[in-house]
Amino acid sequence: MKSFAWHFYTDLHKADHVEPGDVEAYLDAVTFEKALTADEQQSLIDPITLDELLQKAYRSIKATAPGSDGLAYPFLSLLFQMTRLKELVLRLYNDALKGIFPSSWHDLRMRLLPKKGLLTLLKNWRPICLLGCDGKVFTRPLAHRMAPIILGRIINPFQSGFLQQRFICGNGLALSMVLEEARAIHHKGADILLDKEKAYDRVNTNYLCVVLRRLGFPASLVSCVKSLFFGNNMYINVNGYFTSAVKQERGIQQGNPLSPLLFDVALEPFLLSILQDTCFHGFKASNGASADIVSSPDPPAVKCLAYADDVCVLLRDELNLYRLQQHMAKYAAVSNAKFNEDKSEAFSLSGSRSPAWEHVFEEINIHTYYHQGTVAAFQYLGLYFAYNHAQRAQTEKMLLNSVKN
Repeated sequence: MKSFAWHFYTDLHKADHVEPGDVEAYLDAVTFEKALTADEQQSLIDPITLDELLQKAYRSIKATAPGSDGLAYPFLSLLFQMTRLKELVLRLYNDALKGIFPSSWHDLRMRLLPKKGLLTLLKNWRPICLLGCDGKVFTRPLAHRMAPIILGRIINPFQSGFLQQRFICGNGLALSMVLEEARAIHHKGADILLDKEKAYDRVNTNYLCVVLRRLGFPASLVSCVKSLFFGNNMYINVNGYFTSAVKQERGIQQGNPLSPLLFDVALEPFLLSILQDTCFHGFKASNGASADIVSSPDPPAVKCLAYADDVCVLLRDELNLYRLQQHMAKYAAVSNAKFNEDKSEAFSLSGSRSPAWEHVFEEINIHTYYHQGTVAAFQYLGLYFAYNHAQRAQTEKMLLNSVKN
């Protein structure tokens, strides 16, 4: 079992070659309307203070797994308060800001957590990185510094994953209002819920670094992120026994406080390529619609909704679908992303069944298409959307049974 796990994760984290020029060309086609100011750049690389370290160590969950060194947050809090060690602690963490890390930060222990699907397949297990608490104390201040900048200036408003003041239910509410309006105007469009295989684990190193630089992140911080997140040795825990070292050539560690923000940054060019495509129409509400999803007299189109890697794309017609496939292919070629069409799902915007859409989806290997004639309601971000009373009743029965059991 250890050997099988080693081969699986070695293959998963082995980077596919990407030409640097291809990444640059892909990003040249995207307009980044905002980039970091000089003050924001400086705020990210200002020396780390002892107060920052104490705050992050003190506020962290005390029962968090300590990592391979066995040093938990309460121990670090006491250590940071020892007068004789303060200078050494500050030197260590500010060296880390320059990309100089303790060797233990490059040896990662991975714990596998079950996901949906057949659990005899390793792809249906989520690898969580048990980074040492001393390493997390370093990435927490970075995440705290980076979060307001990413929220306020970098990430488009249709992405709500892991961002302060943006909530998962906002996506559900937006989609609900779109469906209500689409039904009222008998919209003929459809929607696709994209499935990305091992989204975090496949992020290409050079691609992420180029995106960060394009957005104005300081070169020293980009170098720090590259050294911290890539080139590590990972040891997979299989029933209490660790595999041999797996070389991490690509992939963002799940379990690291900085990872969600970095993933949002990595996905942003793909979302922007859709939002900025004038030939991609998405869904647009009519003026004076009963379900007023926007306050503008001329409502803008809703083309996609995202919560981290859960991307919902709205299609006006088949041309939009073909444009989406082009955007997916271009993004995958430079980022190492992989889309699973057979796990992606589609649904009707108005609820009406469309044989034309069914045929098109079957052609591209999407076999699940929800409409008012299907038995079950579709699910998005844990929320159920029913087109009629029968689907609603079936959903209520299922939820009640799950509570009883």
